[in-house]
Amino acid sequence: NHSHPEMREISLAIRHNMSRAPSTTFHPQDFSDLISFILYGVLHRGGKDPWLERLYYSCQRLEKRDGRAAADSCRPGVVPRVLLKTEAVMWQWAVWEAAQFTVLSKLRTPLGRAQDTFQTIEGMIRNLAAHSLNPEQDVGAWAGTGGDGDGHHSNQLRLALLLQYVENLEKLMYNAYEGCANALTAPPKGIRTFFYTNRQTCQDWLTRIRLALMRVGLLSGQPAVTIRHGFDLLTEIKNSNTQVGTNTMTHALPSEAADVLLQVGFCTQEAHLIKTDSLKFFQVICFSMP
Repeated sequence: NHSHPEMREISLAIRHNMSRAPSTTFHPQDFSDLISFILYGVLHRGGKDPWLERLYYSCQRLEKRDGRAAADSCRPGVVPRVLLKTEAVMWQWAVWEAAQFTVLSKLRTPLGRAQDTFQTIEGMIRNLAAHSLNPEQDVGAWAGTGGDGDGHHSNQLRLALLLQYVENLEKLMYNAYEGCANALTAPPKGIRTFFYTNRQTCQDWLTRIRLALMRVGLLSGQPAVTIRHGFDLLTEIKNSNTQVGTNTMTHALPSEAADVLLQVGFCTQEAHLIKTDSLKFFQVICFSMP
């Protein structure tokens, strides 16, 4: 309920944080700590609860030094005061900073070079997607060794964070190579040039992992994520076929397109966004595809 004063304040804080220029105080070790927790369930920093708060404070030091924090404190939705109210908002901040670090470093992260970063994230997403289809499938490193007693809660949190990280990464890459109608600050020219040059590689990677992301969305109980990636994948399949001169998407990736349509149909019904008749329409399309 965004009419609630606290929710409105938190929403403003998140938007303010996303629209501000990068502080460049989120370092490789910070990224490594966060991504190790998301992908492997490993906490490098001592303690279970304080580490996220300590990470946040460690990334504010330059702002305090140059006096910008004092100016920010007078602005509505200022991040420092509001972020500490709930752990959920702290995670929002941390995952946004991790995605921003990935873009500002031109995809070179503690995971490796650009290709290594993509491959590591994609590999984990595909393992989780396979596990969603076959619960007996080993998810390998995802099980982690972090020692969290509440294993189910931790795994669900990590699923949500992984999906949010990819979502943020997609937004920031798009902002780098296309620009954005939203109030996102443009990255430096060198970053824009890099992503404009490698735009097709980034787009191909996103298309390649969308079906797996849909299944991970189902696994995490987030049908809206599945719906969004489903419709994006359908659009990308259609555009791809248009570029090679075909008239229907059934000529390329027919089984994947059918799978996408079915998942979108079931998820939309689960989210109460369409009626049963509309779901039957999805099924008719799928079963009529070659």
